[in-house]
Amino acid sequence: MPRRDPLTIPYKRWRNLRHRYLVEVVDVQSYSGKALMTYRTVMVRRVKGHEERTWPAEVFLKTFEPVGRKLRKKTAWDRLQE
Repeated sequence: MPRRDPLTIPYKRWRNLRHRYLVEVVDVQSYSGKALMTYRTVMVRRVKGHEERTWPAEVFLKTFEPVGRKLRKKTAWDRLQE
């Protein structure tokens, strides 16, 4: 499995490698610590349920695989249309 950068979560849906359930990424938060250390968490919600859970980003990327297309960044035109 290729090593992924824990600072980017470019997909919305992910599948658990062991149990095969789907989750959607709700939020990605980063906490800065001492000595230039950053701790990143990923909040996910089950697709067929309302359960939310927070994972450390490094563990999340090892436990889940991306499903579907990458999220594209919004352009300035997209933000004006909202």
